[in-house]
Amino acid sequence: MQQNSVFITAFESACCAGLNSQALFEAICAHQSGIGCYEGYVHDKVVALGKIPHEDSLKRLLHQVCEAVRIQRGLEDFHDTLLVVGSSVGGMQRTEEIFFS
Repeated sequence: MQQNSVFITAFESACCAGLNSQALFEAICAHQSGIGCYEGYVHDKVVALGKIPHEDSLKRLLHQVCEAVRIQRGLEDFHDTLLVVGSSVGGMQRTEEIFFS
């Protein structure tokens, strides 16, 4: 049986606590979550959200994050490169059931 290996040689992140990995690390060390309370998302309710503080579109933000990784590794393009994009909205259905009940 052949064993395959995967090596992570570069990564970057963007989330409500920081628009890059360094800012996220600093927020974690400072115990800052990036979660805030907002009106206007649910009628007559204030909700806690982790909004990404970015004026541009998410597509533009994803491009900036990918570009940072490309520069970190000195790549001309992403040929033969695996890109993993994740989101932390798992369990959202249960959260909404609790919130709207």
